[in-house]
Amino acid sequence: MTGVYPKREPFFANRYVRLLTKVAAANEISPETCWLLAMIVHQEDSCRYRKAITFTNPQMMPIFGAHSPEKLEAARDRAVAHGWLHYEKGWKGVPGRYWVLIPPDYEGVEDAPVTDLSAAISTPKKAAKNPTKAEGISGSYIPTPIPSPSEGPSAEGEVEELIKKAKHQGGCRAARQAIQAALRRVPFAHAKQIVHWYIEHRTSRRLNGADLCDRLKTAEPSQAPDQGWGVDPPPAASHAKESDRLERAHGKALDALPPAEFLKLARHVLKEGSTGWQMLEQMRESSRDESAVRLPLLRHIAAQKPNP
Repeated sequence: MTGVYPKREPFFANRYVRLLTKVAAANEISPETCWLLAMIVHQEDSCRYRKAITFTNPQMMPIFGAHSPEKLEAARDRAVAHGWLHYEKGWKGVPGRYWVLIPPDYEGVEDAPVTDLSAAISTPKKAAKNPTKAEGISGSYIPTPIPSPSEGPSAEGEVEELIKKAKHQGGCRAARQAIQAALRRVPFAHAKQIVHWYIEHRTSRRLNGADLCDRLKTAEPSQAPDQGWGVDPPPAASHAKESDRLERAHGKALDALPPAEFLKLARHVLKEGSTGWQMLEQMRESSRDESAVRLPLLRHIAAQKPNP
């Protein structure tokens, strides 16, 4: 059943985001869900609060920063379940409808400025009231953040230490970007295991810093640290000779494939979960020039050609 978009006051989006901060909503519904709500309410603001916001999942995913529909759906379901979001599911050709809500427990929270953040956080007695009761929350109330050890490192220093390890011991030049990308996809402990596994096995698996960066950027919770690295490459010299030989013989044939045929061939040839497969899923036809995609396809084309 279609809901009726509520009447909004001017600058409602600003007040709404301040409320998310005041009640420490991220502790309850996750930072990703708070970002989803902030994104939606500011889209409402851009429409001057005249109507619901409409999105399909593919439209919303890159804005939200999700690499899979499941991640978007999990954040959306949390927001709806905790009373922060109204969502009407769309269907083929029709986008879903969205607008944010304020849960009844927080409707009476004052929108006064926070004048003494340190006092609010460091005084347990002031934070002892039940934050779910609106009458117990004043304009200067900030709930003490509750740590979530299962979702991230215990200190920012651990992230910096892992970045240094990936850069200096692992040879990953873009270590900071790679670690940050990994932490948007997997827990900190998982990213740490990937780095440690790489340092221990890079020589035997003939991996380099670029492989580590790629593996971190495409990390998935379902993959063990030793998975997703692709097939072990041959020694560097022979690898380069093979690549040049295949490129001269079959590069034009690969480049001549229409996008649909290229994608069909790549999905047939590439091993699911490999670096090449992950690049294909993320970059689609643009992955044609990536070595992790291109070399296996050139080998396949060569194998189909009869020997002269």
